[in-house]
Amino acid sequence: MFHRLGVGKLNNVTKIFPIVIVLTGLGFFWANFGVSRNLNSELTSAASRGKVSQVASIIDVGVQLDGHDSKGKTALGVAALLGKVETVKLLLEKGANVNARDRYGKTPLMEASLRGHVEVVELLVEKGADVNAKDRYGQTPLICGALSGRKEIVALLLANDADVNARTRKGFTALSLSTEQGHHQVADLILEKVPDQNVSYVTQDITTF
Repeated sequence: MFHRLGVGKLNNVTKIFPIVIVLTGLGFFWANFGVSRNLNSELTSAASRGKVSQVASIIDVGVQLDGHDSKGKTALGVAALLGKVETVKLLLEKGANVNARDRYGKTPLMEASLRGHVEVVELLVEKGADVNAKDRYGQTPLICGALSGRKEIVALLLANDADVNARTRKGFTALSLSTEQGHHQVADLILEKVPDQNVSYVTQDITTF
């Protein structure tokens, strides 16, 4: 009787043991996933404030440089959007992907072009940023710059082979958007580059994401 009871308990333990292993593994996975997401959020937060030393410390911990935070943003994208030049430099030096995309498909160059951060745009282009990349709405860095009336950015991108004929998913070009938004100096600059460019007006709402 004692022998049979011992065997029964042993069998139960044998059945439970694999379940314990699986649950333990899942626990480690979710714990590590949570830590990773928290670190990415901390990294983008530090990058948004231009806290170079803090960014460096978080990178040293072992964060995924091109990972998304809870809002789907990358640290390089946020730093570029807000014009944090030194932070952009550090992230690139540490190996951040110059063309890393956020959840909307936007690259750091698009973000910097939209906000008119000339020094950041120059740096990203120098480091190999794709001047003709498109986000999920079909917007390119040139279209972002034209949309927000950034003449110096538009000139810089045109000088680096940005496609002036690129269109958004709704059919807008850099020229039609700059004209539609009243950025006439930008429109004139584009026409100087491509004199035979036609201004096409599209009635749909302009997407500014």
